[in-house]
Amino acid sequence: MAHLPSFDKFFKQKNIESNWFLKFRNDRMKRDIISCGLAAGVSAGFLSPIGGIMFVIEEFQTFWSLQMTISAFICSLFAGFVMSTCLSLQEGESEI
Repeated sequence: MAHLPSFDKFFKQKNIESNWFLKFRNDRMKRDIISCGLAAGVSAGFLSPIGGIMFVIEEFQTFWSLQMTISAFICSLFAGFVMSTCLSLQEGESEI
């Protein structure tokens, strides 16, 4: 999220409207995006989607939100699926 001003500067130099990044100026949205990434990272690291969610709720979030929990859970499931698929392909298993 630290590089968003760089993207805005690039778009302004090229005369391109960049309204897409304006919705991420909110602190709540930034916190939710970081929470989803943190949950996905823990999920991929330990192959435990529920563990990723529990870690985010316990250690990172200052308040609980159902929308954030669902978003982080979907990110965790996807990251766990991708990681388990990569590991099974690396080991040479034909079934995913």
